[in-house]
Amino acid sequence: MRVNIRALLLSAFLALLLVLAGCKPAEVADTPTIPPTPEQTAEGDVFLSSGFKIRTEMKMKSSVSTDPLIFEVYVDTDGDGAGMVGYKDNVYDVYLVGGQVYVTVSAELSVHITDVNAWMIPGTVPVAGSNDLKSLGFSMLDGRVVAYNGSTDTVDMVSRYEPSVSEYTPAAISQSNNMTTGELLKYFFDNASTVYVEPSEPVEEDPERQSFYANSEFGVVIHGVNYSLGDYCAPYTYFEGMVPQGMNTREEYKQDEKVVFTYVSYISSDGDSTFMTTDGYVQAIATSSDFVFLDVIKRGMPAEELQKLLGIGLKKDELETFEPIVEGLEAVKSSNGILATYGDMTIEFITKGKEKTLSSITITNYLDFRS
Repeated sequence: MRVNIRALLLSAFLALLLVLAGCKPAEVADTPTIPPTPEQTAEGDVFLSSGFKIRTEMKMKSSVSTDPLIFEVYVDTDGDGAGMVGYKDNVYDVYLVGGQVYVTVSAELSVHITDVNAWMIPGTVPVAGSNDLKSLGFSMLDGRVVAYNGSTDTVDMVSRYEPSVSEYTPAAISQSNNMTTGELLKYFFDNASTVYVEPSEPVEEDPERQSFYANSEFGVVIHGVNYSLGDYCAPYTYFEGMVPQGMNTREEYKQDEKVVFTYVSYISSDGDSTFMTTDGYVQAIATSSDFVFLDVIKRGMPAEELQKLLGIGLKKDELETFEPIVEGLEAVKSSNGILATYGDMTIEFITKGKEKTLSSITITNYLDFRS
């Protein structure tokens, strides 16, 4: 009898497959692959993969000058971007490339900033993978970063953030020197020239360009006068008819467009007030003079009382009866006091002293440049 060897081998092979299939653990075969959900992404990773408009102020710790560095930059989700940095009346181009910061100091000199990254925080801050950005110096509002307060070895810094969807092609940086932010600040200080200009007699304003007041609900009342974003500031008629203590202009940056801002400052017996304007229209107000805001917030009030007014740190029974001063006004604690937002407006309340009382206020429509 002739035996079909091929048929026997095929039968044996099929039987072996059936045995192996029967031995496979059912739980392994039935275990699904669960993809990660967006909620599992760490806060720090979300921050580093987001685009922002950022304004950063840096001051030397052991200061040889009270003048700060002011950065105004846009960064995209890849860490690329552009902007400007100002020191006194001088302004320099800034380029962000792959998370690194480069400052064009002159046609011959480009500086790589080694201690701060493109998101305007120290490179040593362990943001990646962090799920507790507040502990690292960030202020959060509705789950997003709105501010950072911290320092490098040489400078103290405060950054403010607004979302941005702008995208950038990385700039080509051919050659650069390395500096820390402190070294850059000292370089600007050593090379800055100060020019004294003899004050001239006040020029009478054109009647069509006289100051006017918007009288906004969100105005800051100083000495009984309501100063609001959107006011027109003719410097010699705006603030109680006082001669400005200083008027400085600065070119700042909106993507590829330079915008001129004018800072008009006045000194009163009880404090200082500064108005940032574009084409004469007020974009920001800062004052340490005696002020009232929203009828109930006043300079000198205890920080604890201010927090309760803004709904911060309330107990459960207090929350049930809490009524906001204005619907839509949201606030969080910051390292200097309280940071609040209302629509496009940002309000910062600064508290100082052992008793932690309200000492000053700044309101701004941050980086909302007029066309």
